[in-house]
Amino acid sequence: MNVTVSIVAYNTSLEILSKCVDSIRDRNIVWNGIFIDHSPDSRYKSLFENREQWQYFMRGHINDGFGGGNNFAMSQAKKSDYILLVNPDLYLEENSISDMLTFARSKPNLGIFTGKITYPNGSLQRLNKKNPTVFGLMGRRFPFLQKISIITKAVKEYEMSDMNYESEMDIEFISGCWMLIPYHVWYEVKGFDPRFFLYFEDADLTRRIKNLGYRTLYAPSARAIHEYQRGSHKSFKLFILFIRSMIQYFTKWGWQWK
Repeated sequence: MNVTVSIVAYNTSLEILSKCVDSIRDRNIVWNGIFIDHSPDSRYKSLFENREQWQYFMRGHINDGFGGGNNFAMSQAKKSDYILLVNPDLYLEENSISDMLTFARSKPNLGIFTGKITYPNGSLQRLNKKNPTVFGLMGRRFPFLQKISIITKAVKEYEMSDMNYESEMDIEFISGCWMLIPYHVWYEVKGFDPRFFLYFEDADLTRRIKNLGYRTLYAPSARAIHEYQRGSHKSFKLFILFIRSMIQYFTKWGWQWK
């Protein structure tokens, strides 16, 4: 079994990115990495000069977003058994890739898989979701709206607040920060929808894979640590991108309000 790892970065701190890249090592498997640099100044190039398992591509002059960057990476990749997408602010725990492959091989109809993700302080990140709804997204983005009962209920359902993260489960929406996809599934679904520059491309991908009849799974056997910035809550520019992608998503899949 072999794996192609893809990382797409834009203005991530070099310290955080270095920790991410250093965490991707596993002597028990055959793997290679592709790094897509969307920054404007090739700031990460030196990080990959002595890393033989990595290919570096500078695409700051294009920067077609998270989905577009990963689509390009896979267009450059050699055929492998699995594709592993990793956010530049995520650190894999030891043997996490092997653990993911062990789980994946036990699921013949697997379409996409993610593991247990925590904050650096060890607390759980509840990233598994149901398909997005308008009320659920509004309540998460504007917490004061959760005073309204219908919004509160929508948020709890969207966030799967009663989910047991110590158990395997089928998930409707798997976060793009860390996902393992069989090679043949990626090419059957044709990767990310390039219309999503940032946000909701992962919700759309999970939904399309599930609609093809594959399982979209979470299991706690593989683990990672995620810095998780929630940029759209801090940057007006990212908030606008979030709203644009949200409109694109509901226009494509239908406006589900709750």
